[in-house]
Amino acid sequence: MNLIDDQVGKVLETLDETGKTDDIVLVFTADHGDMMGGHGMVWKSTSAFYEEIVRVPLLIRYPRRFRAQVSRLAVDSTDFMPTLLELAGHPVPKQAQGQSLVLYLTGEQDTKQVRKYSFLERLRGNSEGYRKVLPGTKGGFMIRGKGWKLIRYHESQRYLYNLNQDPGETKNLVDDPKCRSRHQELAAEMEGWFKRSAWPGWSKPASLCFAGYWFGSLA
Repeated sequence: MNLIDDQVGKVLETLDETGKTDDIVLVFTADHGDMMGGHGMVWKSTSAFYEEIVRVPLLIRYPRRFRAQVSRLAVDSTDFMPTLLELAGHPVPKQAQGQSLVLYLTGEQDTKQVRKYSFLERLRGNSEGYRKVLPGTKGGFMIRGKGWKLIRYHESQRYLYNLNQDPGETKNLVDDPKCRSRHQELAAEMEGWFKRSAWPGWSKPASLCFAGYWFGSLA
């Protein structure tokens, strides 16, 4: 971790030395997290959606518009393109899935209006060898927000975690009657996401009340 910090520091120092700090939008991020020994696992090779793997770093530096701060916004990687286009003075395509974060980071727009949930997906490989989601494609899905996380696998496995009370994700509350309303809320939001994204690999369940997606997000 120190190596990464040192290299980012060198970039920042160079920008300051050349007087380009205010003219450059600097973004530092990654395509995934790393378990780093969490839950007894290493690297990124897991089908789980633990916090260590799904929360990717995101640093945006643009002193001309943004003050130094730590944001708790629910951010998806789909937000990067709209944000950078707006900062560059270009229009955001209507078909863009993400949203620009500029007005939220400048304080010009109430953060209560930002999305409440982030979604993640991890899909199995395409049997035909090309990048297209086929009907029946299996995978796992996650919704995270309001301090909760619901994970749903194609094999009907379900996991519900209260991240505020159980940040280590050690207690699955999917069968806890006290959490049924929260479970239903998250499940309904996930179904809405499937509908909005025209997901071809999932059939709608008979009920949203169970018996008991990429890239990444930062919240």
